[in-house]
Amino acid sequence: MKEYKNAQAFVLSACLISEVAVTKVIDKLTIDNFSEPELRSIFLAISSLFDKNSNVNILNLSLEMKALKLDFDEGWLYTKFVDAVNSDITIDSDINIVLKHTLTVNVKKLTANINNKIAVNEPIDDVLDYAREGFMNINIEESKNMFNSQEAVIDTINKTQEIHVNKIQSGLRTNIYGLNKMVLFKKQNVVVIAAKKSVGKSALVSQIAFFNASQGKKGAMILLEGTINDLTNREISRMASIEYSDITMGKMNPAQFKSYQKASEVFAKYPILYSTKRGLTFPQIKSKLIMMRNKLGNLDFIVIDYIQKIRTPKGHSRQRELADVSEELGVLAQDFDCPVFALSQVNHDGITREAEDMENDADVVLKLRREVFEHKSKFVKTTKFPQLNGVDMPEDYSVIQITKNKNGKTGGVELRSMLQFQRFEDWNK
Repeated sequence: MKEYKNAQAFVLSACLISEVAVTKVIDKLTIDNFSEPELRSIFLAISSLFDKNSNVNILNLSLEMKALKLDFDEGWLYTKFVDAVNSDITIDSDINIVLKHTLTVNVKKLTANINNKIAVNEPIDDVLDYAREGFMNINIEESKNMFNSQEAVIDTINKTQEIHVNKIQSGLRTNIYGLNKMVLFKKQNVVVIAAKKSVGKSALVSQIAFFNASQGKKGAMILLEGTINDLTNREISRMASIEYSDITMGKMNPAQFKSYQKASEVFAKYPILYSTKRGLTFPQIKSKLIMMRNKLGNLDFIVIDYIQKIRTPKGHSRQRELADVSEELGVLAQDFDCPVFALSQVNHDGITREAEDMENDADVVLKLRREVFEHKSKFVKTTKFPQLNGVDMPEDYSVIQITKNKNGKTGGVELRSMLQFQRFEDWNK
């Protein structure tokens, strides 16, 4: 019991010195995991600061507890609580201690309720049903990713039958017919969209994200470069078919401005939350995603634009850093149970070694090419103009090369790049 009480104080006081600790505590624990009134109040205050994206320090914590009108001993808070921990090294083990104690308490409560039902002579079949349901619901978070063979077969058959009956597979689609024929973005997929600089990878992923948002899908977009104004105007340009340069250069005529306003009203209803803070680490990204999920209820997709802008710990090679990022992307996709679209910039020679490592862990890899643009920008080491069917390639000809696809086919999808309107269309549309 003493170990449990210490662990409760340790996990909460670690939040004062570590953003990682805050993210883990909010993600894995609830107020029901804490037994002492003071610690329950501190958890509520930390949760409130987290939702406001405010720093968790002793001053903010004290002010937030007062604002929430929570009972606490301010002297104890500034002395014994602050001194409870000096490091977040044991945060994972301390959280596990708290979780296991909560599990033990819940089992004891359930067992007591079962004994009470038996004592008052409730029908034994009803007692058994109550017991089965109760034990199944205890620690459901720990068991949701564990299956025996029978459970795996039943779950798989049910989902397969649903696909055949409804003729619709579960996953995200796009408004590009050629891409839909080959790719389905499923839950827990890591989707890497790779391209050279300025080829249009951000426009492509935004088109995919906003199309799904228009269908009611909820999403989070972590934008590690650019501004929310740029993103908004690019989407309005796509929706209203107004050239992006006309919007940004103040050249819209009255008819265009009216279309702009109508499109903005539609955009305002998209169930997407955005972060435009630069230089985020992965724990900070996860922290923001948890806040976004809490506000939206769930996430149907996540966009990270782009992975080379994620700040990583110093002291490792760039290849090692991106290998860690690659692993973290898979964890995000599983934890949030949705596809994660990660944009990757590649160099003039094509796919770099570090990008190859990223692709090894991905479920779907899309490589966007605009041959004429790349040729004119000297991204390719040749003077020969790109050809298509024996003639000079049109400037708006683009290809998405699906080089990896665990869900289906690989191959090329021909596109027409219409980046003046921030969109791609099927080449043969």
